[in-house]
Amino acid sequence: MSSSSLLALSSAAIFSYSVYRLLQIGKRDPDLPPGPPTKPLLGNILEFPRDNAHFQFTEWAKIYGDIFSLKIATGTVVILNSAQSVRDVMESKGNAALTADRPQSYVAEVLYRGLNVAFARYGESWRHSRQAVQEVMNPKARAKLLPIQMAESAQLMYDLVLDPPNHYAHVQRFSTSLSLCIVVGQRAPRANSPLATELDRNTAVLNELFKVGGIPPVDLIPSLAHIPERWAAWKTKLFGLENRQRIYYSKLLKDAQARMEKGVGGRADMLSIACEKQAELKLTEDAILNLGPALLDAASVVGGTLQNAFILFCANPHVQKKAQQELDAVVGTERLPILEDMARLPYIRAVIEEVHRMRPVGPLGVPHAASEDVTYKGYRIPKGTILMHNTWAVFHSPELYDDPETFNPDRWLATPLGTKKGLDPSIDLSKLKDMTFGAGRRQCPGRFLGMQGVDLVVSRLLWGFDILKRKDIDGKDIEPDMFAFKPALENLPAPWRCDVRPRSPRHAAVIRQEFLDSTPVFEDFERELEGEDKAWLARVRE
Repeated sequence: MSSSSLLALSSAAIFSYSVYRLLQIGKRDPDLPPGPPTKPLLGNILEFPRDNAHFQFTEWAKIYGDIFSLKIATGTVVILNSAQSVRDVMESKGNAALTADRPQSYVAEVLYRGLNVAFARYGESWRHSRQAVQEVMNPKARAKLLPIQMAESAQLMYDLVLDPPNHYAHVQRFSTSLSLCIVVGQRAPRANSPLATELDRNTAVLNELFKVGGIPPVDLIPSLAHIPERWAAWKTKLFGLENRQRIYYSKLLKDAQARMEKGVGGRADMLSIACEKQAELKLTEDAILNLGPALLDAASVVGGTLQNAFILFCANPHVQKKAQQELDAVVGTERLPILEDMARLPYIRAVIEEVHRMRPVGPLGVPHAASEDVTYKGYRIPKGTILMHNTWAVFHSPELYDDPETFNPDRWLATPLGTKKGLDPSIDLSKLKDMTFGAGRRQCPGRFLGMQGVDLVVSRLLWGFDILKRKDIDGKDIEPDMFAFKPALENLPAPWRCDVRPRSPRHAAVIRQEFLDSTPVFEDFERELEGEDKAWLARVRE
């Protein structure tokens, strides 16, 4: 064979191999979990849902099983759709550490430089940040924060008395202001208070960037990160958000440091604690600066739970009536419910658990990543795989729950987890309820504090108000659209309207007095208020 023929043959072989390798991009290896058919180069990019992905994932689980995979070019995404698969892959002794990482995130890296506890990679930096967060989330700290939770819930009730049509905005203000109090020691008494307005604006953009399908799959196809900003509108959003957040949190950190210099110590908010214990917790100033976003970005979780509760209560008046009967018997009409009442309010507890089950705010949680290869059910989950737990599918599973699409708090009185009687005892459900707040070693560290706030507001809301369907011009009920969701990272209902009415003039009077009695608690969080915020408070406290 001549040298020219050999060269031609070699070139053809190299070309054929290159084409073969190129065609393997997007293809699912035979040892991966099954999934929808792939396309060369693209994998499942075209099928990947952009909004409310949990619905499509739940449908695919019916076809491909409780664990399935999606291919995004060379990357792999694995979706876990049953309580057992989540338990085995993310929480079992052998796998918990191997699936506790977070995926490489271009968005998170630009915004937080690896220092946000929610999105940080699993390692030493994450442990220091998590320890700092736990300083404000431990039982002692939660007890110090209870008065402001009670005070903010009292204002929410009073806002609903004064201006019931804007219930959606009032719930948003409550969750935003309470989160600001807990994290930075300042509050937002109005929905359009400057602190709240900027935070809500930033959170809306953050939701767009982080939701499934919100941006091109830059983390699975890194070359997309090099597209110039003028051709990538999502980059303009991202860089603008990074700049606004840096300015926002830098000012809040300076405020906390100024309070320390003035001798205003002993505060229970997270920034104050982090500043006071900076050396002990081994935190750089950059790390402290990024603690704020870690919790304030989650403000919508408590608010989302309450928005979901509102719409579920409106659609199920019989649940309201039964809850109010229990509250009247235990609490009476002369005071608002307090946390200590919850031990004697089993139906209220069941109502809250059913809200979490029926409408989980984080239907897919925050994605995990496999730091090493994991084997499950004979399938290989390769190192670097993005892992999602489909909480929606688990909480709506007909294998676990009778009539799962019905809002039925009584199921929680029949069995401790609200599940069917007589389930296979080999199914490990020990972490089932916790799935509301994530899975494995990356569960939300603020879940107990958040639940404390939800308990207060739900019990007080049902104690003080009837949440009724609006009427059309013919006097017929307008049914709320239960599947009108905001396009966001969390599972939030789109803004909607209902008829919120105090149950009696006496209930309204008790609520007003509770709000006025909360003034001394609020004052410590109102030192930096200015302008219209101060004027508004003066008017409503007359």
